[in-house]
Amino acid sequence: MSAEVTAAWIGGLAGLGGALVGAGSALLGGWLQQRHAAKTARRERQEGYSRAAQETTLSELLQLQQSVMDFLGEHERATEGEIIELVNRVVRHTHAARASGMLILGTPDLVRRLDEVFRLLAASSQIHQEPDQRIPRLIEFYLSGSEEGLAILSAFMRGEDLPPPMPQYLEYLNALRQRSRGLPSHGDA
Repeated sequence: MSAEVTAAWIGGLAGLGGALVGAGSALLGGWLQQRHAAKTARRERQEGYSRAAQETTLSELLQLQQSVMDFLGEHERATEGEIIELVNRVVRHTHAARASGMLILGTPDLVRRLDEVFRLLAASSQIHQEPDQRIPRLIEFYLSGSEEGLAILSAFMRGEDLPPPMPQYLEYLNALRQRSRGLPSHGDA
């Protein structure tokens, strides 16, 4: 083979190799870009679900608190049926808040603290069945638990550090722990 033919072959093979490398790079780049876009879309979707869950949880806690506030002026004249109706409303709102709260993407501390609030609200709903407990105490438990949940979730939604537990909330939480060993002690993971 002559030098000219060899040079032509080498030039042609180099061109072909360059074209293959370029095509491979373009395909790899496209695949990586698509993969990154899919991950970004998934993360944005999860953040959207989390934000909707935060709003639903907040709304349920507000509705729970409003139900208690509406009852507050009537509790001295309340019949047993009205008390049971209040407890059932609180249980429904607590259940709905807890269910949507499970979808919130947050820190382990947020998840633990909200779960603790939901446990307090659920456990305090059983107090009305005990004859030695007064209705005002039940209302205080409900208001304290809902206020704590609202404070925690609101701070998280604003991007702030979670506030320390409110003293009255801790008092009620400890009182319930003494009655029922089902709640973890404050500070347990």
